[in-house]
Amino acid sequence: MRMLLRFGLAVLAATALADTSLEEGLALLSEGRLDAAQRALREAVQQNPDSAPMRNALGVALSRARRWPAAIDEFRQAVRIAPEHAEAHFNLGIALSAQKRHVDAAAAFSSVLGLNPDFTVARTGLVSALEAVAREGDPEAAIAHDEGLLAVEPSSTRLAHLGAELLLHGELHAAQAALEEALRRQPELALAHFLLGRRFELAGDGEAALREYRQGVLLDPRNVEFALRYGAILSRTEPEEGVAVLTKALENAPIGPATDRDDSRAQAHFALGSVWGRLGDRERAQTHFEQARERRAQVHARQQALIHLNQGIAHLNAGKTRDAASALQQSITFAPDLPEALHMLGVANSALNDWPAAERSFRAALRVRPKDAYILLSYARALYDKGRTERALNRLEETLKVDPERTEARCLLAKALRRLGREESASQELERARQFGACSLEDEP
Repeated sequence: MRMLLRFGLAVLAATALADTSLEEGLALLSEGRLDAAQRALREAVQQNPDSAPMRNALGVALSRARRWPAAIDEFRQAVRIAPEHAEAHFNLGIALSAQKRHVDAAAAFSSVLGLNPDFTVARTGLVSALEAVAREGDPEAAIAHDEGLLAVEPSSTRLAHLGAELLLHGELHAAQAALEEALRRQPELALAHFLLGRRFELAGDGEAALREYRQGVLLDPRNVEFALRYGAILSRTEPEEGVAVLTKALENAPIGPATDRDDSRAQAHFALGSVWGRLGDRERAQTHFEQARERRAQVHARQQALIHLNQGIAHLNAGKTRDAASALQQSITFAPDLPEALHMLGVANSALNDWPAAERSFRAALRVRPKDAYILLSYARALYDKGRTERALNRLEETLKVDPERTEARCLLAKALRRLGREESASQELERARQFGACSLEDEP
């Protein structure tokens, strides 16, 4: 089975500083521009050589170019820096397998499973590597292969996930075998029925697909994804029944704002619009299509907001505070309730000494996430810097209720107490801070 390399990157701009070289490299890589991607990602690694995600991304780019030895070096660096980085271990296993270093590949895949036993495709990689070693005629490795197969005997759920991976790569017969084995072990596993329905749909067997989709929905009636697929297929032959299934899916779909392209409410509205259109009810069809478009517009707005958010953080990193504030203001124009943008705008406005605007932003961020220790601490630090020590003290106490082990909050609390002349309390907080890690020089009271 062909296994895909994993980036292992979650770009959460509020908690991790954006890196333009990294973003550029990932964009180039997604476009298939391998040489340019390698250059950008290598620049990102040079700027931050101790970043495991950056080295992992560079390893992926090198692997795509089939520069396996160099890719192996980057993946090894990534797992040295971050031993818990399961995706980097996984990518190392793939690269080693490509070089026919099957014993080392098996060790890499074993490391993945030690970190995440549910990383199903790594389990498949381990078995494949062990089988390859056994085929090479090493008797001791053959024994290890047999023991390895016993050790990685998959559960029914893991077999279902393996079936999903196989479907993704177009291995329909192998996927069916994995899913049927999952159902042999656990006949009421809704996921396996749903995936088996997908397998039959891909093969053009609509009747069998409907049977499996129906069973999946019966076993997991609140699963919106199952109901959407079943309703869409059913409506081709039984439109009114399809409408009932899709309406139920819409009722169960999350009500909040749409945040991604796979928004289930948008899909349900679009499917219902299509069915009502086929049934000749143009008014109902138009209503559902408009609601689908509205939710897709929300997704577009959020994507634009995240772009401006990342730009704002990049400007903050470069010391361009006014440019940062402008970009962050654009971000909340697209998504007024995006807490990361509101938080960073508070930081930027505070640095610009626009305290009323900063306070509005911090408060707006906390209305969305009232228990976010990161936002509370930034707000407290801004209050402290403006000389509003009593109010900073209150925010720091809130921060520590949420996260008692946040050292920088305790250090700042000690400074605030000392500024207010409460020496004994300051010393106590400083001692508590040292239980979790030393204060930095700038935070040392």
